[in-house]
Formats: sequence, structure tokens, C-alpha cells
Amino acid sequence: MSSKTQQDDSKTNQVPLTDKARDTAHEVVDKVALSAAQIEKNARQGSKMTEQKVTEMAKNAQEKGQVYLGKTTSYVQENPLKALGIAAVSGYLISKLVSSKK
Repeated sequence: MSSKTQQDDSKTNQVPLTDKARDTAHEVVDKVALSAAQIEKNARQGSKMTEQKVTEMAKNAQEKGQVYLGKTTSYVQENPLKALGIAAVSGYLISKLVSSKK
């Protein structure tokens, strides 16, 4: 077999190999892209669910805050001297706690 024939044979063997490598690379890229798209979709869904839960929790906290504010306002209106005494004692105790840590 001549060297020219060997070169021609090696060239014909390389073409299918490069085609196969190219095709395999395309398949891998397509699979990675599909996986990345699925991951992004799942992340967006998780983010949306988290946003909804946080919004619901904030709404519930605001409603409870309004209820407690209403109860506190009513208590202070019905018992102004008691409320003043509670506020004074609370302020004194808090100031002692804060100043003792220094």
C-alpha cells in the first residue's frame, strides 16, 4: 500500500470521527441547555411560591398588629392610670436592663 493511499484512508476515517464528535457535542449542549431551562423554571416557581407565602405572612402579621393595637387602645382608654403605671414600670425595668449590660 502506498503512503498516498494511507493518507487518503486516514482522511476518510477522520471525517466521520469529527462528524461524530460534533454531533455528540451538540447533543451534550442540547441536554445541558434543557437541564438549565428546567432548573430555571423550578427556581422561578419556588421563588413565586416563597413570595406568596411571605406576602401572606406579612398580611397576617399586619392584621394581628391591628387587632392588638385596637385592644391596647381600648385598654388605655378604659384604664388610663393603670396604663401609665405599666408604662412607667416597663420603662424603668428596660432602662435598668440596658444600663446593666454596659
